[in-house]
Amino acid sequence: MKTIDVQREVKSDISQIPQLPSLTGLRFFAAILVFLYHSSAEHIFSNRQVSENFLWLFSNAGFVGVSFFFCLSGFVLGWSSKPRDSLINFWIRRVMKIYPNHLVTLLLALLLIMWSGPLLPGGETTSGLIPNILLVHTWFPDPYVFISLNGVSWSLSCEMLFYLTFPFWYKLIKKLQNNNLWWVAIFVILLIMAIPLIANLLPKTQLLPWRNAPIYSYWFTYLFPITRMLEFILGILLSQLVKNGDWVWHEKTYTIILFLIGYSVSLYMPELYRYAATTIVPIAILIASFAVADLRGKNTLLKCKIMILLGEISFAFYLVHRLVLMYGHKFLGEKRSFDTVESILLLLIAALISLILASLLYYFIEKPAMKKVRSDRKERTSSITAAE
Repeated sequence: MKTIDVQREVKSDISQIPQLPSLTGLRFFAAILVFLYHSSAEHIFSNRQVSENFLWLFSNAGFVGVSFFFCLSGFVLGWSSKPRDSLINFWIRRVMKIYPNHLVTLLLALLLIMWSGPLLPGGETTSGLIPNILLVHTWFPDPYVFISLNGVSWSLSCEMLFYLTFPFWYKLIKKLQNNNLWWVAIFVILLIMAIPLIANLLPKTQLLPWRNAPIYSYWFTYLFPITRMLEFILGILLSQLVKNGDWVWHEKTYTIILFLIGYSVSLYMPELYRYAATTIVPIAILIASFAVADLRGKNTLLKCKIMILLGEISFAFYLVHRLVLMYGHKFLGEKRSFDTVESILLLLIAALISLILASLLYYFIEKPAMKKVRSDRKERTSSITAAE
């Protein structure tokens, strides 16, 4: 079978949409990449050479992980979109997916900042609090706002825009013919690659508080929701290519090799090109190929129960890991470093603590919230049916 036609069964009954468990498993590896990126920024290795190598090796890991999440978000929503779903139901589900976890980790971050001091030098304890609560903080090109409180929550601000506009993009993309899907996907990729060129034209007078990089170009390329929405749109396009049977490549080994090559190349690129421009093609191929592998029934380690579970808690892991790393280091001594073995053990302990906290968030906050949303939706549907 050279193509996969799932279009008919997707349209006939939403419950028949094939599951793609490998993509759930991949989410955890993306979260680990972000964890390693933030780990390298803590500089806990006392051996200078080891510290520099660790920092260099994972200097792009966080960028790749976030780009993967954005593209995957578009793919999953495009793949699982419910034809009869109302806009209100869709938006409620998406907000309830991220907001409860966000508020809990925001409160935790606020308490930790009150204990240890502002997140950034020169900032205030409550810098960016209101925009952060409302998840609009990445709309402001101000580091004391966009990286405030729980710093990683900036990506949720982007996700809120993605969710708000998804129904429009999905409806538009569904109208495209198969050949046009490919051309539009290529065009979107070229736009992603062009973002750094535009960013280089922005003023370079103000620098980030934590490193020698212009605020506006960094913000526009990495944080600005509208520019990051391109990766989300690409994910939707990929989902339709897979649905229509137009994406047939599913060689997992070669896909992973291509991804590793893309990552390796990104390490030598100028900084603005590292955020997404260099790695978006390998990321797109990775997502679509593993989706097709699942549809063809190929076995992958990503489909085992433990990987599915880790993938399910990856969002909560993403939200807590930076707090564990940063404030754990502050607790031990902010400027303190350790020998190589101790450092590795401390990072493993930090990962374990993050997993435990993520599990608590998932089972006691995220999952009950989603269950409540589904329950309320069933009640509304039953009421409408009874009225008819």
